[in-house]
Amino acid sequence: VLISLIKVKSIAILLGPEGIGLMGLFDTFLHVCTALFGMGLASSSVRQFAKTLHLKKRVGIIHLVIVTANLILGLTSFLIIWFFRYDISLYLFDTADQVLSVVIIGFGVTFSLLSNSQSGLLQGFR
Repeated sequence: VLISLIKVKSIAILLGPEGIGLMGLFDTFLHVCTALFGMGLASSSVRQFAKTLHLKKRVGIIHLVIVTANLILGLTSFLIIWFFRYDISLYLFDTADQVLSVVIIGFGVTFSLLSNSQSGLLQGFR
């Protein structure tokens, strides 16, 4: 929480109100894409890990399948975002100046989906 406050304050000082607005748009776009391309795999992985908690060999197989599925979903999401990068930039920002930022967020979606695999494993063992 403290790091988040410092991050927001520094962006506000360095970039002003426009920077805060851009940060909000980027953050919202990242979360919406992660939820859309994740297809509910994060919550179902928690359920699967919790059901097979006592079967060690099966947990490894399920973890491999979920990581692989999230990797495929993440790469697919990146390719879709990359393919529509100009359209997304025009729709969100009314300019094509943020095309590189949209592509970087595409990478963020991929890594966020991979992170959901690990989060599902930890939450399933809780």
